Amino acid sequence: MHPEALHIGSLVIHWYGILLALGFMAGVWTAGRRGLSSGLNPGVLSDLAMWLLVGGVLGARVLHVVTYWESDFAGKPFIGVFAIWKGGLVFYGGLIGAAVAGTAFAMWKKLPWFKTADALAPSIALGSAFGRLGCLMTGCCYGAKCDLPWAIR
Repeated sequence: MHPEALHIGSLVIHWYGILLALGFMAGVWTAGRRGLSSGLNPGVLSDLAMWLLVGGVLGARVLHVVTYWESDFAGKPFIGVFAIWKGGLVFYGGLIGAAVAGTAFAMWKKLPWFKTADALAPSIALGSAFGRLGCLMTGCCYGAKCDLPWAIR
């Protein structure tokens, strides 16, 4: 696969970033629709989405750095810990980070936690599907070798 979608001058736009952004936008939109039908304020859910985004990216990066510290970060300049454009986000860390950030926001705004979680839950699966496509386009997380005619080569 080719991880780079396009170039705008010296700026490189990667498929993973495009698909991650599309997954986030689709997730926010679907959560807003479900939240509205559950009586939740769509504006508050949009505010929550920003907290989820920040918490998710931070959690995903922290888990990647912790997991791959010895092989990728130990003995190298510390600034590399922040270089997410070079890759390195872990789904489970993102899920944990978003859950912590979302819970903190829900407590702060006194949102009904279970109703909010119900509105968000299907969006997590939708966003994850876009993320998996981004991984596939980047060339990671592709699974085992397959010689079938419809295999991706």
